[in-house]
Amino acid sequence: MTETKLISYIITDFISKSEMRMAEISWQEIINKYSEKLKKAGALRQTISRIWDKDNVYRLGHHWEYKDDSAFNECQKIFKLAEKEFKKETGIVWKISSNRGILTSETKF
Repeated sequence: MTETKLISYIITDFISKSEMRMAEISWQEIINKYSEKLKKAGALRQTISRIWDKDNVYRLGHHWEYKDDSAFNECQKIFKLAEKEFKKETGIVWKISSNRGILTSETKF
């Protein structure tokens, strides 16, 4: 099994396709600024996906992997800074829904 012990999956909804795309680019630029701090805090991986299986819904999925719950808690402090910067730079309003879980099994294909 990988060193990932905890995952977080965050869904963000936007009012338009253009805001979703702008948010995707802006968020990644901001997160890249914090990448060394996130790595040091215990973040292992981030992926972003465009969720496309709903008509007229503009949604991104953010999948995060952490070494453990302590790493998750440390990264939350960094995310608060990143979110504040995102709001200040873009003015985009997003609806956030978060889910977290402990990795219990893994299958690689």
